[in-house]
Amino acid sequence: MLYDKIYREDILAHAYELARSNKGAPGVDGQSFEKIESRGLGEWLTGIRQELRNKTYQPQPVRRVMIPKPGGGERPLGIPTVVS
Repeated sequence: MLYDKIYREDILAHAYELARSNKGAPGVDGQSFEKIESRGLGEWLTGIRQELRNKTYQPQPVRRVMIPKPGGGERPLGIPTVVS
């Protein structure tokens, strides 16, 4: 079973760093990486870990924006929350 691997501390920390390195915009919850870190990254990761372990985690909606295409027109882009 893979589910017990998802909430391992090292896996969550690595996933956070990968997401942060992408330098993306906040999702529907408005949470930026800077905001999370200013409140305490360790506590935030612990909270997510507990939700995953307890199977109470609920994903949030994806923020949809339209971005211009090089040849004209637009295409949709989904921006998930950091926790998504």
